Amino acid sequence: MRNLLLFTVLLAGPLTALEVSSDSLPWAVTGQAYSTRIALNGDIRCQPEIGFVLAAGRLPDGVRLYPGGELRGVPLRGGVYAFTVLATSRCSRVYRTLELTVTGAALLLAEPREIALTPGAPAAILVRANWPDLPYSWRIADAPWLRVASGRGVTPGPGSALDADRLVLAADGEGLAPGRYEAVVTFQAWESVTQPRVRVILDVPSPEPPPVDAARGLERDAPPVRTRPVEPAP
Repeated sequence: MRNLLLFTVLLAGPLTALEVSSDSLPWAVTGQAYSTRIALNGDIRCQPEIGFVLAAGRLPDGVRLYPGGELRGVPLRGGVYAFTVLATSRCSRVYRTLELTVTGAALLLAEPREIALTPGAPAAILVRANWPDLPYSWRIADAPWLRVASGRGVTPGPGSALDADRLVLAADGEGLAPGRYEAVVTFQAWESVTQPRVRVILDVPSPEPPPVDAARGLERDAPPVRTRPVEPAP
């Protein structure tokens, strides 16, 4: 019995301290439903008994903290709200201070509104938003000649040296007939109320005619020279 008990204790191992792993919370929008969960790290044997309470600070009006760590509701006023939560389990307890930013709707912007491309010469679209770290996507319809060379798909976050994400476009003119080609790049983000569009124009010039040898051209175009036979002198 003693050996069996010792084996069971070694298999279970020591309990891991509880930690709140959320460093930041997603932004909320005034008047729109909001829901997120505060993430935790710790021993899974403690998870079923974890409870959250608001220990200090305040939440936005209309948002509540639920015992399972969920923040849910419809914020009524904008602002930056700092608060401290207390997470308790049978293993340990931990405090964590967080901030929840409530702002207006996200606005996604893309500049310039129009780009003229030439084959072999890439151009960049600058994508920014009034929200940091805003994931976005883009859509290009019926333009197989247009290539996206690079782009992170996320607007810069706090502390970034960049004020916009760069989406680099390149045109592949191989196999295209001479003429003008147009495409539209549409940007969108789930939280954004705007879907900016950028018009892209590609002009494929006509091939230049082969060079003409000037000397041969003159010889070919000149009239034939008629010669008169020379009569013998009397």
